[in-house]
Amino acid sequence: YRVRVLRLAVGIGLATAAAIGLSWTFSFMTPMLVASFLVAPAPRPRVLALVAMPLMILGAFLLALGVSAVALSNPLLAILGIGLLVFRCFYMMARGTARMFATWALVGTLLIPVMAVQSMQLALGITVAIFSSGVAAMIVVWLAHALVPDPPDVEYPAKQAGGGAADLSAAARFAYTRTLVIMPVMFYILFTGGTSYLKVLIFSAILSLSPDLESGKKGGYGLIVTNLVAGVLGIAFYEVLTMCPLLPFLITGFV
Repeated sequence: YRVRVLRLAVGIGLATAAAIGLSWTFSFMTPMLVASFLVAPAPRPRVLALVAMPLMILGAFLLALGVSAVALSNPLLAILGIGLLVFRCFYMMARGTARMFATWALVGTLLIPVMAVQSMQLALGITVAIFSSGVAAMIVVWLAHALVPDPPDVEYPAKQAGGGAADLSAAARFAYTRTLVIMPVMFYILFTGGTSYLKVLIFSAILSLSPDLESGKKGGYGLIVTNLVAGVLGIAFYEVLTMCPLLPFLITGFV
């Protein structure tokens, strides 16, 4: 557990330095993705995954871009197509698909159609930006595991045959409930043009993957309290940062 905490701190520090130092479009997503990957108990991704997974992610993004181009001229078709893609992302995760792939595919499926409403050229640019943030996140995750490796006696639970949720109905229920949570936010942004709420959409998608939600109201209350406390600490840290606006101080504070 202590190794995982240290690895998380190192990973977020590296991701923050890269995101703020290079500051590409949607670079703020890189620390978020790194945190969501490193907080889960999982071994270091293999080198082969650094090549294969980005190609899979690019395919998922192009699929979302294609659905956007065809469906957004028909609102009903857009709702159906986007809803099915979001459901599929959650379902794949429930069935044991790699967390990195499922998270990337979910974020791209949510953001690309919203940008396509404004302009297909903008949607294509956002696709490239999100893909770049995801690749950067994967590299940082791999580096964090290399810099802070697991002890030799650590064993990770083997995947169940057929996926993480042995029961197909349980996987479908997992995907259905989370799709119901995400889609209203998606509809609001899609049909009102409220692109200023994109970060709310991203946070909602990532929070919906939290295992705390499986424990019912108690887990939900804990998630709310945790985010409120983190928000207050973030505001306080921002006020301190205004007195010392230096990148090394920012990175140290995040770690």
